[in-house]
Amino acid sequence: MRGELKDFCLDGHSRVGTERSTSNASITNCSSLPVTFSNYNDAIQNVLNAEFKTVDHLPLGKSSWITKAHYYSCDSFSGYLIIETATQKYIHSRVPIRVWREFKNATSSGSYYDYQIRGRYRLILD
Repeated sequence: MRGELKDFCLDGHSRVGTERSTSNASITNCSSLPVTFSNYNDAIQNVLNAEFKTVDHLPLGKSSWITKAHYYSCDSFSGYLIIETATQKYIHSRVPIRVWREFKNATSSGSYYDYQIRGRYRLILD
């Protein structure tokens, strides 16, 4: 079962627009996340159930095909990027915060994703 979108704060860090699982998963410090995951859904749930220093989201209307995008970083230098479309979620790791900011501020976030993110910053599975 999945949680609804909510605005809330943990340890003073904004969590605007993040989605939390309502399962029994406990909140983990982001520095304790594994380096690899068994599958993409496991990776996404682990990221969503962790505390991060930096959390940000893409404003609506920045892309015709990206419905949501969230950025999570432990160190404010690089982090996880979760992209949602109407049919699927994609997760990228080690995305520099500079790339996130350029993606977020691009005239077309979808085009920026296609040319600057897709195929790079791949999440490694076990």
